Amino acid sequence: MSIPLRSVTMVLWLLNHLGTLTLAVLIVGGTVLAALAGSVLLRRRHPRLADGEHNDMVGVVLGMFGAIYGIILAFVIVTLWTQMENTTSSRPRPPASRSSCGTPARFRPRSRPG
Repeated sequence: MSIPLRSVTMVLWLLNHLGTLTLAVLIVGGTVLAALAGSVLLRRRHPRLADGEHNDMVGVVLGMFGAIYGIILAFVIVTLWTQMENTTSSRPRPPASRSSCGTPARFRPRSRPG
């Protein structure tokens, strides 16, 4: 499955011409507006669904999703923290001798005796 070139071009244009805050507001705001529009349209089209007949079940399901989200978020945080600690603890060590510095011998300056 390949992504159309037009879509990639649009994403690159957005990333190059809009700031991070602007993109965040557009994405989050657009998602919220789409959810609100869907909710309003659904309530107008099917008013019986808004009566509250299934509210107890919705609370249980939302609680379950919240718990699952919390567990996944905890795993992500622990993984990122571990990676950060591994990154900061593995600093590059200086070479033990000039021969191990990675420069080929013909490019190293020659040491003169005495």
